[in-house]
Amino acid sequence: AVARGVRLRLAQHWLRAGRYERVLECAREMIAEDDLDEAGWEMSIRAHLAVGSVGEGQRDYRVYRELLARELAVEPPPSLTALLSANADRQIS
Repeated sequence: AVARGVRLRLAQHWLRAGRYERVLECAREMIAEDDLDEAGWEMSIRAHLAVGSVGEGQRDYRVYRELLARELAVEPPPSLTALLSANADRQIS
């Protein structure tokens, strides 16, 4: 099994390289291991937004927000909320 830190570094590398399908693969693995993994959700949202799938990014954000509320009674970090807000005016796909 690939350690979480290695997956995160890979996801960041693939994001910079524009290989968004690879980013999503890493993110899914991180989330499958720990459904509250903030970095996994962020990478997934970033990849969706990068390819114009705003609706998918918003869906991931909602799922993560609901998990956090149910499990920890907290909200997503402001940086993640800002990421979605910055893309709110883009076409939803």
